[in-house]
Amino acid sequence: MSAPQTTIGLLADHPGFVPVIARWLFDEFGYLIPGKTLPCVEESLRARMNRDRIPLCLVALRGVAPVGTVSLKESDMDSRTELTPWLAGLFVRPDLRGAGLGARLVGAIMEEASRLGAHELFLYTPSAA
Repeated sequence: MSAPQTTIGLLADHPGFVPVIARWLFDEFGYLIPGKTLPCVEESLRARMNRDRIPLCLVALRGVAPVGTVSLKESDMDSRTELTPWLAGLFVRPDLRGAGLGARLVGAIMEEASRLGAHELFLYTPSAA
């Protein structure tokens, strides 16, 4: 029996995954914004449930289970507000890392950015990992 296929879709089409994705992002990146709470992350994700405008969020699904995410945001760095839009919140479940899913998510968000008229993206990472 083969593993379920991994697909990538809009979070707007899968709103029930907001709590899971918020937990991933809070646990992985929460230290970057002291004082940010899990409910704040959930609210931010709900604001990204768009189809035809920034901000938006994609979710990777293996079968019907969420396994990764990435977002397109207007701004992701308070000190560089003139730069827009941003690739943000790239996350792949730890047990699935190293198999190319992160690259697929980046490619998918780049396609969404292009579709929405953005041909350059900005990215912040606290490490090169």
